Amino acid sequence: MSKQFINEIKRATNAVQIKEDKKSKSVDILVYMQTTKDRNAAYDKLLRYFKSKKVKYSEKSSSKSSLGVLNVDGYDGDIIFKPLKRKGSGGEAFEVQLVDDLNTYFGGETLDKLQHGDTITLIKKVTGLRLSKGLEAKGLGKQNARRTPAFNGTQFTVQNNTAGVPVDVQILRNGTVLYNASLKFTGAFYIYQGAVDSFFKDPATMKNINEFFGFDGQQMGKGFGKEYFVITDERKPSKVKANLASIIAQGLGDTMLLVNKVSKGRNYVHYVKGKNHKVSIGNISDDVYTYPVKGQRKYANIKVDAMVNGDSYQVEFQFRGTTPSDKGPRYMRVNLKHK
Repeated sequence: MSKQFINEIKRATNAVQIKEDKKSKSVDILVYMQTTKDRNAAYDKLLRYFKSKKVKYSEKSSSKSSLGVLNVDGYDGDIIFKPLKRKGSGGEAFEVQLVDDLNTYFGGETLDKLQHGDTITLIKKVTGLRLSKGLEAKGLGKQNARRTPAFNGTQFTVQNNTAGVPVDVQILRNGTVLYNASLKFTGAFYIYQGAVDSFFKDPATMKNINEFFGFDGQQMGKGFGKEYFVITDERKPSKVKANLASIIAQGLGDTMLLVNKVSKGRNYVHYVKGKNHKVSIGNISDDVYTYPVKGQRKYANIKVDAMVNGDSYQVEFQFRGTTPSDKGPRYMRVNLKHK
């Protein structure tokens, strides 16, 4: 599909953004509108445009869109209309919208004309970013960077955790990356998931991993099964606090621009070099621990208050499986929720 034709589609529909999807066997054209209502209206506008220009096309139902897709004679691909604001995809929509806003701003538009001008204002304040030639924002979509955990008996390490992992958006100048950004568009979000079951079952590490997190090994065995039973020493709250803080810092990433928008005017933006996130953990006592109960509860968790880079959160370390057949603390997931 020629760039000229894509521009014609954008003018005809007033699309927020148009992208080419080259992951499929053919190249589809994705036309993004703000809402489902806008998407439906834009679809009709494009049909009228095609008819006025005598463009031969066909409509067909498709799993790619509830609205159906359009095919233009001579092109082996679909034209697909997608709403940015749709249930269950706030993060994806935010990425597309923010990248579009950043590039529009870099092109000379004023912040008050942009959907996320409030977010960009805070990004500028935090980073000191100034307008100059060659600035560009690039969305990287969902990155499947595997950050597997390691535990040597005393230290819990998130591996493959180099600068810019995981990253959603890059801000570049003349092709050089200035900032790797991690985006969240919600008041609660996960920062890490890793497989930890082997640490809790291996005789060489099971006592130490329970003590690392402050768990009672007898309670873990009582709920998860005898293979998880171990006698543990008395909890050391100061040590546990340091351990939990370390995992949060690693989970947030290395040299990262953290952009979390909860709602218009409520943004949390931080730029942290290295893994030097400022994390302090609140009270550690029996009250913050939940243990599995056979036949009733298949998970364990630790729920603590924390200050992370100056913001107040409730942090939950969840130890559970992901399917009904899973047994034991197969994965650890770390969730941050704004207070």
